[in-house]
Amino acid sequence: EFRNCWEEWGNDPNSWSGHSGILMTWVLHACDISNQAKPQQFCVQWTERCMTEFFVQGDKERKQGLPISPLCDRESTNIPLSQERFIDYIVLPTFKLLADMFLEVRTTCVPILEANRSWWSSQVPEGPVSQKSRRASLQELTNSNFPSPAP
Repeated sequence: EFRNCWEEWGNDPNSWSGHSGILMTWVLHACDISNQAKPQQFCVQWTERCMTEFFVQGDKERKQGLPISPLCDRESTNIPLSQERFIDYIVLPTFKLLADMFLEVRTTCVPILEANRSWWSSQVPEGPVSQKSRRASLQELTNSNFPSPAP
């Protein structure tokens, strides 16, 4: 829906008057998925929190004999790859649309997203990964010493 509105009203927020609810809904959606648009140390911390929540859900599904939801299986989820794809298919397209409308998104959020996407890509293990090393990789990612965020 947002893309259709975008095509009709363009990238000037003033042209959205009378339709600001749609724009605000899209901005709220961007906020909801913005963990990957934060400096790397915060991005990884929030990824750990989200993945922990997903894995608890998957554990409950397994215990109840239900199919395990995507990204909720702690034994098979490749966290770096899941974050790389999350950025590619969900977060970056959302933020690139908003970047055409809001300078701050273009100059701050999109470069951080691209840097985090590159970093996650560098963390994707090659070859098969055991359950133990998947858990260890999240622990290592969380405990890594990250550079301080730029001022």
